[in-house]
Amino acid sequence: IYREPAEELPLEERDPTFHVWASRWLDMRTGEIEPKTFEHYEYLLRCHLLPALHGYRLTELTYRVVDEFKKRKVDEMRRIQAAAKAGVTLRHANGRPMKLSPKTINHTIDLLSAILGAAARDEELDIKVNLADDRRLRVKIPKRSARDFLEADEVLSLLVAGEVADNPVKPDTARAADEVRRLRDLEHLTWKEIAARMRRS
Repeated sequence: IYREPAEELPLEERDPTFHVWASRWLDMRTGEIEPKTFEHYEYLLRCHLLPALHGYRLTELTYRVVDEFKKRKVDEMRRIQAAAKAGVTLRHANGRPMKLSPKTINHTIDLLSAILGAAARDEELDIKVNLADDRRLRVKIPKRSARDFLEADEVLSLLVAGEVADNPVKPDTARAADEVRRLRDLEHLTWKEIAARMRRS
């Protein structure tokens, strides 16, 4: 059976630039996602992805390009952190302080992966593989220090000091907290020993 050959789409349609496709992808999300999520995506595109990748065609976004993008972001983050340790606040051209964390870099690459994944699923586009989907492109997030939290009685102290009206501390709870402090500070018991003495977890 004879069929008319399908007319090949122009290059701009088959392999658009990242800027064109990302803008189209974000427009398609309007109404599908929460306004705050939409704003977050817009921020990540405007401040991180588009300045670096806007001119690339989708088929030009190789693993090497995405890996280089990640490395530049990590270098930028380290410069900001080093300046902050030296007491200097680096600023953008508009005066806004520069901020960048491993979490933001990972969110940016996750968004890039979502955009390229949608392109790979579109049969009319030349891109067939989502190279940003590789977990090795993510930045390791350092674990928080072991003491980056409040002890149970310290939380209670904050509640008492703040005189939380909506959730007043019960007298029994306050007495228990005092006993916990006494066992910790005067008898120097471990938390496990205090728990056993108090018969509480």
